Amino acid sequence: MTKRPKGAIIGVGELKPTRYSEGKTTLSLLTEAALLAIKDAGISKEDIDGLLVGPQVGETPQHVPATVSEYIGLEPTMSNTVDLGGGATGAGMVWRAAAAIEAGMCETVLCVLANKNEKGEALRSPPNRNPIREFDVPFGASGANTSYALLKRQHMEVYGSKQEDFAQIAYWARKNAQLNPPNAIFYGKPLEVEDILNSPIISDPLHLLEIVMPVAGGAAVIVTSEEKAKKAKNKPVYLKGAGEKITHRAVSQAPAIDALPFGYCIPHALKQAEIAISDIDLLSLYDCYTSVVAVTLESTGLCKQGNSVILSKSIASVMMEIIL
Repeated sequence: MTKRPKGAIIGVGELKPTRYSEGKTTLSLLTEAALLAIKDAGISKEDIDGLLVGPQVGETPQHVPATVSEYIGLEPTMSNTVDLGGGATGAGMVWRAAAAIEAGMCETVLCVLANKNEKGEALRSPPNRNPIREFDVPFGASGANTSYALLKRQHMEVYGSKQEDFAQIAYWARKNAQLNPPNAIFYGKPLEVEDILNSPIISDPLHLLEIVMPVAGGAAVIVTSEEKAKKAKNKPVYLKGAGEKITHRAVSQAPAIDALPFGYCIPHALKQAEIAISDIDLLSLYDCYTSVVAVTLESTGLCKQGNSVILSKSIASVMMEIIL
């Protein structure tokens, strides 16, 4: 049996996503989300002795945990910046918090992420000196749109999947969002498959309506020891399993589509939790691009890898189960 880090979530704070956040700073959003989570957990700031925070691109390039601790008024005995990208960082924080607790570095950890988004902010992005600027960008591979477009193209070439298969993913995601009037930015604006297929091609073969839209918001969770969780105000959510693997940063260094990190992470998390995928009745997947949802779902074993017909039907089935 793979040993798991022991910890439990006892509080959650989440800000309503907004298209833009004029007049807000990332620090202020982080603090709002953090205080909501602390209040939800029924604890005080003084109970927090661990801090995990995401990177603040363009605002606090160094000493991020120290800056956030000072701003909120914390004195953690364990702190770190976790940077696994927009989709994986939150989940990565939870098991790191549990591992730090088990190692005896702290007892109660604040995990917090936030992003501001101002009009025209993309045009003012800070200098990027990553190696991709030398080996990828000069050849046109710049930004997430290109990377995930190439992933989609590879899926289509290797497995014969069609544009209509990927459009189903965006269709069901938007349909599901219609059940969340408080937080869905596009509530009241459903889409048809034809709308997605007729939207502009942004990076071939990705359409506009298959691509993540930048927003502002923030979220935080409080992770504590299993012993402390027994006395928590809320019913604890215990960490049962986690999986993580990094294979590349630049799209030019990406492995083959059948060797993506999902193929390791998901089985590892299930093994650690001692359950099978058939035991799970809710999946919360990062849906930044339709191509990401496709390969993630295939890696779970819910549908046959590369079978576009089963892929679309599986997505529809999962989403319909949530809707009903």
